[in-house]
This record gives sequence, structure tokens and C-alpha cells, in this order.
Amino acid sequence: MLPPLPRRGAGALAITTLLLCGCGLEPFPAGEGCSAGEGGGQTSCCPAWTTLESGVCRPREWQFPSGDSGLGDAGARWVSVAVSGEGAPIASWIEATETTSRAVIAEPGGESWALRSPSASLDGSAVQADIALGPLGEALFAWKQQYPGETARIFVSERTAEGTWTDPTTDDDAFSFLPTAYEPRPIFFPNGDRLLVWNQWMSTGYGVAVAERAEGGDWQLPATADDVLSRHYLFSNAPNPAVNARGDALISWYQSGGDSLLAWQSERFGYEGTFSHPEEDAYLSIPDTPVASHAIANALPALSPDGHGAVVWTQENGKGSVLVYMASRTPEGDWTVPASLDDALSPRLGYARCPQPAFSPAGDLFVVWYQDTGGGNRVVAAHRTGDGDWVEPGREPTLLSTPGAEAIYPALAIGPKGSVLAVWSEKRDEGWVIAARRRGSAGTEWGPVEVLSPAGVGTAAQPAVAIGGDGELALVGWSQGPSLQERAFLAILPVK
Repeated sequence: MLPPLPRRGAGALAITTLLLCGCGLEPFPAGEGCSAGEGGGQTSCCPAWTTLESGVCRPREWQFPSGDSGLGDAGARWVSVAVSGEGAPIASWIEATETTSRAVIAEPGGESWALRSPSASLDGSAVQADIALGPLGEALFAWKQQYPGETARIFVSERTAEGTWTDPTTDDDAFSFLPTAYEPRPIFFPNGDRLLVWNQWMSTGYGVAVAERAEGGDWQLPATADDVLSRHYLFSNAPNPAVNARGDALISWYQSGGDSLLAWQSERFGYEGTFSHPEEDAYLSIPDTPVASHAIANALPALSPDGHGAVVWTQENGKGSVLVYMASRTPEGDWTVPASLDDALSPRLGYARCPQPAFSPAGDLFVVWYQDTGGGNRVVAAHRTGDGDWVEPGREPTLLSTPGAEAIYPALAIGPKGSVLAVWSEKRDEGWVIAARRRGSAGTEWGPVEVLSPAGVGTAAQPAVAIGGDGELALVGWSQGPSLQERAFLAILPVK
């Protein structure tokens, strides 16, 4: 019998060996260290990313795409993926030509994927899309529709749990106000409530707008273009939401405070709470230098089930480097922010980008990013236990990408039972590929690097990842192909 998984040690090594060799392990009794394990039934339990077959725990195997299995037409970008609470996958992206672009949604349809375009009835071009799924398969797809000049609107397409879509048909269906809006981000609460945030042009610049809809109710939209969460000062950028089952919500963004760009947040406590409006001095970052102003270096939030929160971002340290910083909060809302520019999460040298935080169901915090400390960009990870101990500290992070290989654009997902999956773009002899590593509950270690993208198709870039359902189905999506000929590709780690 395999003993209950330790927080570190031989049991973790056994799981890694299992993934490498494809061999089997005997299951161990349920309730003995597998509260965050995966599968196994009522009387036995298997380690993460394995399944019980004929009394033996065997590794789950990827369904890889082939070189000719790219979805849709050429010009795919902004690939987004989601998995519902019932374990059903969905994907979306933007298809761009030299003259226009459209939004595309891919749903499972028999043995293939069924494609639809919710923006087909609208004038203009669809850009900046994102998709989310609810607990019963409800879907929320949001995108920016760009018109000639600077005019743009935010639109939403929704799917019921029964599978019926409602798409916008006219400009009057927009969620945003004229003259322009951008960067929509949808998300579901575990009870089916939904949230949408975006950047809205208002009287003094851009502000963070939010729309809410309770399950079974109607959308509650901003009253005016000036009805925003952020300060009415200059431009907000890249708002991103995180939620939990308590009904807490955390939205982070970056915005000038008058001099430097700063990281900000608005929070709501419980389903009956209201979002806060930050005061003039309520920023999270150090005001001495600017937060990095790039789409892959924004302030990103995460929430644990019990209400612990974190926001991570990259920022100049005043000594020639750009580093990862983090602010964290207690469930009661007490924030701890960096004490100084030397108080970075990451190594204090080099150029860091794309920090991605996520909490496990047990409260463990994982953060992945990429950083060049002198030898090229590498994807790395830090891990803090639910007790607050950094067992993989950010100053000495775990290397995820292949040693010596250039690696960028990581994405991170954690499943409802604690399985962790990190994906990124990595440069090899054959070109840029999509690579992944998986690990189990908080006490295990990362498995081997796995290449998900097909060979001979062209550059594979900017992956997205999601995990969902009791069996923890995993879905990874990316765009791949020669310039302007990219298509959307999907890899699935199914539940057997």
C-alpha cells in the first residue's frame, strides 16, 4: 500500500515516477491523506492526476491535438478556456483577417467541436474576448467590439445550463457606455452568480466598471459611464476579478496615482456585500517606481475559499530590475503590502513578467511567472502553504521550464480537489511549443515537463488553462501556426 502522501518526501517522488513511467500504484484508504486527492471511490484513493483502474492507480493521459486538428479559420488569437463545475469544457478566441475579426466559441459536439460566432450580427470587429463557465454549465462570453475610429463597446453572450445561447443583435445590447470601453473579464461565483468587469471611458479618463447578476435575476449595470470603482483620475488599466464560495470578490488593476502607475484593488465581502472604492492612498504597490504597464504584467488577484487574498504584479525596483511583488490579506480584510522596493517576492535581479496567483482548496498559494536573471527567460513557481509557510519561496523559486530553454507566458490553474497545472510557451530546437507540468495536492512535487502542442505546425503561443468538475478535467488552449495563419488548438486531460 502507498502510505498517505507526506507534505514532502518519498511519496511525492513516487507520484513523479508514476507520471514518468506510466506504471501503476496501489490505492490507499480514503480519508488517510487524500482529502485533496483525486478519484478512487468510497473506500480507496489515488494520487493526483491518476485514476483507479482494476484496483491500480494509473496516470491519466493527455488527448493531444494533431497538426491538422486546429480549429476554425486562420488568424486565431486571444484563446480562452473554461471548465464548468460539472466538468464540461469550452473554448473561445478571436479570428482576425486583414480587414476584420470575429469572436468564436467552441463547444463539444459529439466527437468534434461545434463552432459559433456570437458577434456575427454586429457591425465592427470583435477583439479582446474572454469566457467563463458556471457550476451547471452556464456560460458567459464577453468581448470588445471595435468600430471605425476609437469607438468600442462591450458585449456579452450567455448560455443557460440547458445549452441555449442568447447573443447580442444590436448596439443597444451593449453593457458599456460610449465612446469606448475595453478589457472585459467575466467570472462565475460557485453559486451561479456572475460578474463582469471592464475598463470604461468616463468624464476624467478610464475607470473600472462592474456589472453583477445574481443567479435567476437580471443584470445590474453601471448607472452611468462615471459609475466606476476606481478613482476618477486618469486611466485605469486591466481590471481582473477573483471570487470564492463565501461570495467574496476581489478586483485588481493598475492606475496612476498622479506620478507612478500603482496597483489597486476593490473588494466585496460576502454575497450581500458591496464593492469598496479605494481612497487616494489605498494603493498596494510601492509609490516610488511604476508598476509595469503591460498586458502580461498587470496586478492579478486570487482568493482562497476562506477569504485569504493575494494580488501580485511586476514593478521596477529602482535599481534596474523589474521584479514580482505581492500584497496579501486576511479573511477579515487586513492587508499586508510590500515594505519597500527590496521586499520583492521574486529574486532581486533581472526582468520578471506575467505573475499568476492561485489558491488551492486547502488554502495553499501558488504563484508562477517568468524571469530573466541573466541566463534567459525561465518559468518558475513559488508555493506557500495554508499555514503561511513558504516551502518554495519566491526568492528561490522552483524551475518549471526545461533547464536552459527560453520560456515565457505561463498560465496556472488549480482544480476543485487541489490538482495544479502550469502551462507556458517554451523554445526548443523545433521552435516554440506549449509545455506543461502538473502536481497534486500541496504536499507533492511537480511532475515532468510535457509538450502538448503538435510538431511541424509553427509557433505555439500564449496558452490558457482551466480545471473543473469533480474528476478535475483539464483543458489547455493556445494559438499555433505561421504569422496570420494561426489556428486554435486544444489539449484535454480527460476524466476516465
